Amino acid sequence: MKTPTIALALIASLAAAAALAQTKRCLSDDERAAMHVRLLQTELMVGAISCRNETPEIMDRYNAFVRAQGESLGSEGKILQNYFRDAYGRESNARFDRFTTDLANETSTRSMNDQTFCRKSMVLAEQSGQVGKGQLTTYAGNWATANNRKYTACGP
Repeated sequence: MKTPTIALALIASLAAAAALAQTKRCLSDDERAAMHVRLLQTELMVGAISCRNETPEIMDRYNAFVRAQGESLGSEGKILQNYFRDAYGRESNARFDRFTTDLANETSTRSMNDQTFCRKSMVLAEQSGQVGKGQLTTYAGNWATANNRKYTACGP
């Protein structure tokens, strides 16, 4: 990995962290769980898009995950949107969009600089496809912790 690329990944990661660090209140347990779900979903989405040529079946795995977890993804997404509305008021939509964009950009940067990203993404897609109904937040929290992407009560 080249030093300028590391710097870009760090900047994107810090931008996502900064978006939360400037909040007017801390995350509740449910909001933190929703953040972890969004992190996982973003990781899977970027993996599916970035790795579809190398591992064509990854897109099918991602789509199956979204179909199986659609209700939970929607519920967790609403919790996140409510958090941003409560924390940022009129700026909530812009802040939420910036947060999700920063997550995707940081993940995409990692995908371009990690030669094992597609292999890891396929494993994650396979494992995520085994998550049962009502288990997504626990799974996402465990994944975030294991991958050092866990959010604390007052931000990343």
